[in-house]
Amino acid sequence: MIRGYNEKLEFMARNDPLTGLMNRSAFNDSFNDYLHLSKRRDDPLSLIFFDIDNFKAINDTLGHQMGDHVLVQVSEILKTRLRCTDIIGRWGGEEFIIGLINTDQENAEVIAEALRSAFEEDPRLIHLSSIPITASFGIVTTRSGDTIDTLLTRVDAAMYKAKELGKNRVEKAE
Repeated sequence: MIRGYNEKLEFMARNDPLTGLMNRSAFNDSFNDYLHLSKRRDDPLSLIFFDIDNFKAINDTLGHQMGDHVLVQVSEILKTRLRCTDIIGRWGGEEFIIGLINTDQENAEVIAEALRSAFEEDPRLIHLSSIPITASFGIVTTRSGDTIDTLLTRVDAAMYKAKELGKNRVEKAE
């Protein structure tokens, strides 16, 4: 019984309570492990960072409970469309982050574009909201000397560039 409680406490400490995805802290820990492994093996490592477009309008128009349903469905799409070796986190609010081990920029772009389309075309999301559910994506691939902080800065800038260029798109980091 105690072991069960401890496992539940550990899950609660590392996972977002709404989506079940890793929380920011757990994601950072796991991604740092991936980053060290990637450097040691000289394998590509990419990050996808995205934000659900117009999420405030969903909450304001349809209510926060509907917003929660959208977040849960987005997380379900992520869980079913990504590899078991990928790490997925809810960064905060309507922002999500994905670590793609052994994935170069070209393949990260293909994955991000597939997710972008999946959100836009998902029958459950279409049914949930009269407001189209789309997302703006930034992608980055490691280069020599990168740290988690440099990668997060670059991928965040790419995501904001996608927002500035009209939303519902994928942008690569500089």
